[in-house]
Amino acid sequence: MKKKKIAAYVLSAVCALGSVTPLCTLAEESDDDQLEDLMTSEFVDTMEDDYMTLHFTLKDPSALNIEVPEPTFGNTDFRGEAEKAKSDAEKVLKELDDIDRDSLTEEHQYDYDVMVDSYTYQKNWSDTDWEWMFTADNNLVNSITTNMTEFQFYDKQDFYDYVSVLDTVDDYVNAALELTKEQADNGCFMNAASLEESLSEIRNFTDKTDDNPLIVDFRDDADASSFLSEEEKGTLENQVNDIVINDIIPACKTACDTLSAMKDKCVDDFSDIENGLAYYTAAEQHTVGSVKPLQDQFDELDDFIQDKTAEYISLLQKNPDAGSTEISMSDPDQILTYLSNSLNDYGFPDCPDVNYTADYLDPSVVSGNVMAYYMSSPLDDYTDNVIRINRNNISDNTEFYNTLAHEGYPGHLYQHVYDLSKKHNYIRQLCGYLGYQEGWAEYVANDAMEWGIMSDEDARAVELNNDITYGLSALTDIAVHGLGWKEKDVSSYLSRIGLNSEAASSLYQTAMQYPISYDSYGYGLCRFTVMRENAEEALGDRFDKTEFHEVILDHSDRMLDTVETDVENWVKQKGGRYSSSDTKSSSASNSSTSPLSRSAAFGIGMTALVVVVIAFIVRARNRKNSAL
Repeated sequence: MKKKKIAAYVLSAVCALGSVTPLCTLAEESDDDQLEDLMTSEFVDTMEDDYMTLHFTLKDPSALNIEVPEPTFGNTDFRGEAEKAKSDAEKVLKELDDIDRDSLTEEHQYDYDVMVDSYTYQKNWSDTDWEWMFTADNNLVNSITTNMTEFQFYDKQDFYDYVSVLDTVDDYVNAALELTKEQADNGCFMNAASLEESLSEIRNFTDKTDDNPLIVDFRDDADASSFLSEEEKGTLENQVNDIVINDIIPACKTACDTLSAMKDKCVDDFSDIENGLAYYTAAEQHTVGSVKPLQDQFDELDDFIQDKTAEYISLLQKNPDAGSTEISMSDPDQILTYLSNSLNDYGFPDCPDVNYTADYLDPSVVSGNVMAYYMSSPLDDYTDNVIRINRNNISDNTEFYNTLAHEGYPGHLYQHVYDLSKKHNYIRQLCGYLGYQEGWAEYVANDAMEWGIMSDEDARAVELNNDITYGLSALTDIAVHGLGWKEKDVSSYLSRIGLNSEAASSLYQTAMQYPISYDSYGYGLCRFTVMRENAEEALGDRFDKTEFHEVILDHSDRMLDTVETDVENWVKQKGGRYSSSDTKSSSASNSSTSPLSRSAAFGIGMTALVVVVIAFIVRARNRKNSAL
């Protein structure tokens, strides 16, 4: 039974005996209380609805009177789950409609807006045709591996729950495969490049038996546990071995064989799917957190890339070796300690001290494009944090430093802990925008290059290379899936703005394999960087970096459009005049000439793009965004 918060009734003044006035009256619940009750109720319902979501979100659900659901990997009734999600969203939106937003406190207005946007998206796009589970960027087999190897054991019962969950994985894979076959029959399937990458990742998992990461990781956790006797350890390890080898691996092999036989069902892009462009547009806008049309996003990215490319060319003409210096730090703890100790010196507000572990991943447990990920702590205990590193995908110490700044300080770990210290309602953690999260992490990772670890020219060269690389990845994704571009169009664009057109193939293939995956990084980085530049230009000496970051952070994860409005209001309060990106337009898509010299641009060396980070964050959500 679910226990929900009950509104308090307050007695009026004692009535005189014999009076016709009612003995007591009920105090009306304020709109703020209504919203808080609704958010808490939704959070509790979400936790009690799915075991894995609960386990990764809370360490002690009993402290919140939350009942632990049956330990399974997930609900295999995907169509029923989609209908329930839509129905739940409609119910929440109706309750929100009964609340007067204008009467709410400022912080609750932020909560209200995020709730409306998140549940509107859930209502409109809770459709199993878009719940794709075997794409390169949303591969179920990788999700199984990551979530089960990151499973935390807080007490003895968790070990037995783990086995119960593991025992349902093969059924989940089989159900997901049946749904995928139905989707493909309906003309709603991934493209060939994404399928090939997905098949390779599944085979990488099924090729391992006794050394399978699920078996090895569980054995290590069980052996290190003080909760279990030696007999219990042996029994549980044998059960896990049996389930993985005899149930999960065969189910994954069947999925691989079945998917491989479906290559003729592949589509090129979203335009080949009924309502595909509408879905792509909605999913992209929700993911990045902007209601701006795709063309407007493209134009912003285009301006951003051209500005950074012009600066990069100028820098390289003065110093061809700029950005080639490798920093000396190579130990993750040394880097993270340096970053965390430097926060206040470089304009970042105070954040509670927490513990963290940074260790290396077996490359077999992650997909090939993952460099690292931050493992979000439980919401009710954010003192222990974990960063996993795929060192094989990181080229040198400078990239390593930048990656740890993205995942740790002042990136994901810092933002997560700072946010929880502000004690927002937990539902806000389930209604997130990757554009805010990844945009922040990319923006601050760039900023951290200027923290005294290399020369100013080297630091700026690294920043500009990141700006151009991530910006191009996002722009190409929008152009290919939203505006109908082909590889030749990408090549023409690169030539037109003064970049090496040979990079077109890499950009195009990335967009095809990982739709929507990089928009949050590139577009988010663009928006945060431009906000900073506009604020600095408007305020001059009055610009305060710490205050700027507080404006971004204090109201939690939200739409980029809302963040920019907040920054604009802050600038006005300080007496400045903010010039937003909406007032600028110099899109190369609409111009026949480029402000750059094509011959000068060949020195950039963009033939092989820098590997782009995918920082997978293990975070429970109401509805997971899917992409082709």
